[in-house]
Amino acid sequence: MFAQHEMLMVTFRRPQPPAEDIPIYNGRGCTLLELSQGKCRWPISNPGAEDFCFCGNEPVKGLPYCLGHARIAYRPTAIAAARVRER
Repeated sequence: MFAQHEMLMVTFRRPQPPAEDIPIYNGRGCTLLELSQGKCRWPISNPGAEDFCFCGNEPVKGLPYCLGHARIAYRPTAIAAARVRER
């Protein structure tokens, strides 16, 4: 967990806009059988739904998600954000 935090700090050094404001490229997605280390693993839709798939965009190095989905998945808590501001 700490290693992921450090990778995110390196990736997102500057203040970033809210995660909801970050555009996420909507490619065609990929199925579970097409999913690999080189594809974003963010689920799209609901498991079992006809249109269910995974994002499939290129992930951030060392993380399972693309840049847009990583910003949603790894939101700092208030305490962690305060620690970052202290540095």
